[in-house]
Amino acid sequence: MYEIVLREGGAADIRRFIDPEVVRELLPDLVLPEHVRIAWEDWAASTRAA
Repeated sequence: MYEIVLREGGAADIRRFIDPEVVRELLPDLVLPEHVRIAWEDWAASTRAA
């Protein structure tokens, strides 16, 4: 479900269905387009540094 919502969902879908902490855990195993993966990797790195 996470792959589908992250690939095809809009902002409202992501806010409704996606738990960012779960994405952080699943990110290495998710099959995502490069731009989506980069965006989430950047988010994860910025929240780790904060």
